[in-house]
Amino acid sequence: MINIFYGRENLNKEEFIYRQIFDRNRKSIVIVPDQYGLEAEKTALKYARLYFHSQSKEHVSKDPQPSPISLVNVEIKTFSRLMHDVFSELGGLNTVYVDRVGREIILSKVLRGLDYKQMRAFANQIGKPGFAKIVGDFISQVKLENLSPKDILEMAELSREEVELHSKLSDIGVIFEAYEKALAGTFSDNEDRYTSFINKIESSHYLESTDFWIYGFDSFTGKAYRIIEALANRMKRSDDGSSLNIVISYDGANREHLFKAGTAIITKVKSLEGIDADSDIRISPISDEYKIAKPEDLSHLEANLYKLNPEHFEGRRENIRIIRAQNAYYEAEACAAHIRQLLRERKFRNRDIAILCNDGDSRISILKRILQDYDIDLFVDSRKPISKEPFVRYLISALEAVKKKYSTYYVINFIKNPYATLSTEDLAVERLENYVHRHKIQGSMWKKPFAYIESLPGRNRGDDDEDEEAQDSLAEINRLRELAINPLIRLEELVKLSKQEGATIKDFARRYFDYMKEIAIANKIENDVMWKSVVSVLDQIVELIGDEKFDLDIFSEAFYTGLEAVTVGNTPPSVDDLLVGSTQRTRTGPIKALVVLGMNEGLIPKQPEQNNLITRYEISLIEKQNSDGSNFDSPFHGLVAKTENLDMEERLAIYRNFSKPTEDIWISFISNNIRGEEQLPSELVDDFEKMFGDEKNAAATSIIEQAPVSRNNFIVESPMGTLTNLARFYSLNESSNITPELAAGEEWLEAFKNKTVGPTQTINLGTRNLDAIDMLKNVRDYEHIDKPLDARLTAMLYSSERHKSESTDAGGTDISQNEKKEDITLRLSPSRLEQFSRCPYRYFVNFGIKPASSEPIEYKSTDIGTFMHDVMENFCLWADDGDKWTELEPDEVHEKLDLLVDEFSEKNLSILFPQTGQERYITERVRGIVKRAAEKIVDFRRDVKLSRSEYEKSFEYKIYGENEKPAATVKGFVDRIDYMDFKDEQIFTIVDYKTGKNSFKGKYIESGYDLQLFIYVAAIEAGVREKYRDSNALKGMGAFYINLNDENRNNKKGEFMMSGAVVDEIGEIIGAKYAKLVQTSRDKAYPAESMSQEDFEKYKTDVSQRVTELCNSIMSGDIGIKPLKIDADADACKYCEFGDICRYSGYYNKVVVG
Repeated sequence: MINIFYGRENLNKEEFIYRQIFDRNRKSIVIVPDQYGLEAEKTALKYARLYFHSQSKEHVSKDPQPSPISLVNVEIKTFSRLMHDVFSELGGLNTVYVDRVGREIILSKVLRGLDYKQMRAFANQIGKPGFAKIVGDFISQVKLENLSPKDILEMAELSREEVELHSKLSDIGVIFEAYEKALAGTFSDNEDRYTSFINKIESSHYLESTDFWIYGFDSFTGKAYRIIEALANRMKRSDDGSSLNIVISYDGANREHLFKAGTAIITKVKSLEGIDADSDIRISPISDEYKIAKPEDLSHLEANLYKLNPEHFEGRRENIRIIRAQNAYYEAEACAAHIRQLLRERKFRNRDIAILCNDGDSRISILKRILQDYDIDLFVDSRKPISKEPFVRYLISALEAVKKKYSTYYVINFIKNPYATLSTEDLAVERLENYVHRHKIQGSMWKKPFAYIESLPGRNRGDDDEDEEAQDSLAEINRLRELAINPLIRLEELVKLSKQEGATIKDFARRYFDYMKEIAIANKIENDVMWKSVVSVLDQIVELIGDEKFDLDIFSEAFYTGLEAVTVGNTPPSVDDLLVGSTQRTRTGPIKALVVLGMNEGLIPKQPEQNNLITRYEISLIEKQNSDGSNFDSPFHGLVAKTENLDMEERLAIYRNFSKPTEDIWISFISNNIRGEEQLPSELVDDFEKMFGDEKNAAATSIIEQAPVSRNNFIVESPMGTLTNLARFYSLNESSNITPELAAGEEWLEAFKNKTVGPTQTINLGTRNLDAIDMLKNVRDYEHIDKPLDARLTAMLYSSERHKSESTDAGGTDISQNEKKEDITLRLSPSRLEQFSRCPYRYFVNFGIKPASSEPIEYKSTDIGTFMHDVMENFCLWADDGDKWTELEPDEVHEKLDLLVDEFSEKNLSILFPQTGQERYITERVRGIVKRAAEKIVDFRRDVKLSRSEYEKSFEYKIYGENEKPAATVKGFVDRIDYMDFKDEQIFTIVDYKTGKNSFKGKYIESGYDLQLFIYVAAIEAGVREKYRDSNALKGMGAFYINLNDENRNNKKGEFMMSGAVVDEIGEIIGAKYAKLVQTSRDKAYPAESMSQEDFEKYKTDVSQRVTELCNSIMSGDIGIKPLKIDADADACKYCEFGDICRYSGYYNKVVVG
C-alpha cells in the first residue's frame, strides 16, 4: 500500500511521521534528501524522547515497566545510502562506478576525440574550460529521467523545423553516444548504479517487513520514481503488511500554483507501473492535531503567502519586521544587532535561529566578518568545489605556471599561496612581486638571476653607501626568487623527464604523486580529507586515461576538471550553531526565528540557473513535439517537468522556510549594491505590504523600516560591534556632533577598557582593541592643521649637505638625540620648484617621503620625451659642426635622423621591451615626429640669423640665505639657447622642447604655476654675471616652449609654433612664421606673448623673488595641502598621483591674478 499524506507547513509533519512509526513499532526506514540527513537524525531522536516520556506517563499505572522506545527499529537513509546497504547485502560494492569526477574526465577525453567539423552548435565550445562539466550535468539529468542517446537523436530528427534546437540535440546526441561507448564494457556511472539497485530491490532480504517513509522532497527524478515503483510492487507481492508512505507539502485544490509540485507527485505515483490508483494508493490529509502554535501574524503569513488574493491582517503585527538598508554592509550590521538582541534579551539559542541568504557569494562573507565583531559564530551550510582550497590551488597554479612557461601571472599566483615557500617570510611575496611588476619579469627571466638594481626608497642618488646596499637588496631579491621557483623547477624536470621517456599518464601520475606527497607531509595534511580527495582524483585519472601517452595539457585539464567536480560540504561543529544557507539547500528543524538577507529582486525568489546547452523554452518545444503536455509516459516529460519545477520548487522552498519560525521573522533588502547600482526589493515585499500594511492608506503607513545603521543612528551592542560603529560614525559625522547614542557607546567602551562592567564580570578586549579606542578618540578630536616640519626633520628629508656639530656627550650618546644646529643646503631642479609652488604637500610626499611605486617601469610620455631630446640634441650638434644648416636637404636630414633614432632606440628601448613589439612602435612614432620637427628647425636656422646655439646647457643657480651662504642650489639643463647680436650687444632666447601640452600664459607666471622658462633665463644670466663680473654681459629676451609631439592643426603646413614670451623687437626678428605675435592676454592661450623689455625684465625679477620665497618655504618645513588651480589646464590636482593619500576636498588655493 502506498500512502500519500499531505498538509501545509503549519502542521508538524515530523511529529506526525514519528508518532506513526512509534505506534506501529516495526522496522521503518525514513528516506530524506542528502542535505537533510543530519537534521533528520536529530529530529528523530527528539521525537523518540518525547514519545517515550508521553508513553511512560500514560502507562505508569497499568505497567510499571513499559517498553522503552528507541531508534533501534528506525533508520534515517538517503537514496544513495539505501543503495549502499542493498549492494552490501547482494553484492555490487566492488563494481567500479564512475562518479561525477570520472564522468567529466571521460567526457574531456571524449570531446578531444570528436571531429569538431561535424559539430553544428557546439563546435566553438568543445575544448573550452567548463564545457565538459556542462555536458556532464546535462547527461546526468537525462539519464536520471531514463533517456538514452537514441532518444536524444530521435528528438533531434523531430525538431528539424527548429534549426538551432535540432543542431543542439544532434550534437548532444553524438557526445552522449560517444560517452556511453567509452563506458561500455569497462565502467558504469552513478546513473547506471541506480538501474542496478532497482533490479536488486526484489531480491533483498534487508528490505523485508519494512515500512518506508519518504519525506522532504519537492519532486523526484525519473530514477527515483522507478525506485518507488520497485519498492511498492515488492510490498504488493509480499503482502507482509509493509507500507510505503510519502509525505508532501500540499493543500488539495487550494493555492494550486504554490502546491503544483505536490500535484505532480500524486499524478506520477498514480501512473506507476503495476500500481492500481484506486486500490493501491490512499491519499490522506494530516490531522489538525499536529498544528503548530504560533502568533497570529506568523500564522496569517503562512496561510496567505503566495495566495493570488491574500487577505489583509487585521491584528497587530508584532513578530514580522522588514528592513531597508543602504547596502550589504549596513544590512549585515543591522542583522548582527538583531541576532544579538534575540540571543541576549529573548534568551534564544543559536540553534533557534536560521538565516537565509541566496546571495552567498557576496553577502555571507560580509555577514560572517561582522558577526565576529558581535562575538557570534556562523555556520555556512553550503558545498564548495575542492578546487578553491589553498592546497589544491597550490597544485593547480604550479601546473599552470609550468604549462604557461613561467608566465608571471601564474608564477605570482603560485608564490602567493599559503603553502608556497615564501609564505613564512614577512613581506617576502610583496617585495618580490613589486620588483617583478616594476621590471616586467616574464617567462624564462624567472630562471636567471635578476640584474636590475634599484635605488633605495628614501635615498638620494650619489650617496656613498647606496651601491653596496642596492647590491645587497638585489641579492636578497634573487634569494627570494630561488626559494619561490624551486618547486616549479622540480615539477618542470618531472614533465621534461616524462616527455623524454615517452611515458604514459600513469607513469607521470606516479611521479607527480610523490611530488604532491612531499608537500603534503611538509605541511602535515597527508591525513586530511582534502588530501584524500586529491589522491582519489589522481587515481581516477590513472584508471580512466592512464594508458594514454603523457601530455601536460591533457593531464592538467583532467586534473583540474576532476578537482572542480569534487565538492565538500561542512558539518556543524556543535549542536548549537547559528546556521546560514539558501532557500533551496537549507533544511532546518523547528526554529523560533528566521532572518532573511537579500530580499531583492532576482534573489528571493532566486532566478533558476540555466543549463547552457538547452534553454527552458527549447525544452518546452521538445515536449510539445512529443505529446500534448499531459502524457506522463512521454520519455521527455520528466526532463520538461524538472525544468518547469524549478520555479515551483523555489516558491515552495520560500513558503516552507517562512512558515518554519514560531516567534520571529526579520527580513532585509538593500537599496544599492557595492558598485552603487540601484537594487529593487523582491516582489514578495509588495505582498507583505498588502498583507500587513495600512489597507486604507498604504503609502502613509509602510511596514518597511530603515536599517538602524546610518548617518544619524548608532548601534550599541557587543564591544567589537560598538567599536566598528564608532569608526563608521566618526567617518560620517563632524567631530562636534556627539549624540547621546554616541556618548553611551564611548562610555560603555571605556567601561570595558577599564574592566568596570560589573563587580564580578571581567572582559578583556585585548591590547589591539584598547589601542583602537584611543585611536578613534583621536580621530574624533582631530582637526587638520598644516603644521610645518621642524628643522631637523626638514634637513633629514631634503638636504643634500648637512653641517652638523661633531660633539657628543660624555657617555657616547648618538648626537641625533641631543640639541644641535643643522644648516640645510637644498639641491633643486626647476621642475621640483614648480611642483612645490603648485602644492607643498605633493612635494613633501614625492621628494620627502619618497614612496616606492609598484607600477611597472615602462616608457611614459616623459621617457619618450627624453628619447626625442637626445635625438634632437645630437642632430643639432651634427648640423652645427661645419655650419651645415644652410646647405641641408630634406633627404639628408631624414637619413641622419634615421641613424640617430636607430642608435638611441637600441640604447634606450630594447632593455625595457624584450620580446615585445613596443620598442618598434615607439621607435617609428619618434622617427616621424623628429623628422617633422627637424625640418622646421632647419628652416628656422636658415631664416633667423643666429650667432650660435648651445644644447643641453647645464646651469647652477644659487639662492643665498640671510647669512649670505648658499641656502639652495637650482641645477638643471636648458634644451637650447639661441644667441644673436642685437644693437651692438649679444642677447639670447631660451627654447625648451616639450612632448606634452604646454601653453604659455602670463597669469601662470604671476601665480607661480609656471616657472621653468624664466628660471632658465635668470640662471643663464646669473651664470654669465658671476663668470664675467658684469651685470650687463648678456641679457635674455625670449623664452619659448616647442611642442615636438604636436602640429598646429590650424596651419596646413604643420609648422611647429613656439609658445612663450618675447621682447617685441626680438619677436619681429624671429617672425610670425615661428612665433605667432600677439599682445599679452591673461584670458586666452596664445603661441607667444609679445611684450616690452620692461615687462620682460619684471617677469624675470618676479620669478627670482618667487624662487627665493619657495626655497625659504621648503626650508621652513611647509607641507600644507594647498593645491593651485588657475584654470582647467592649470590644476595641480588634475594628474596628481597622491590624491588617495591627501584626500583633498577643500577649496583650492586659487590665485586671482590682476
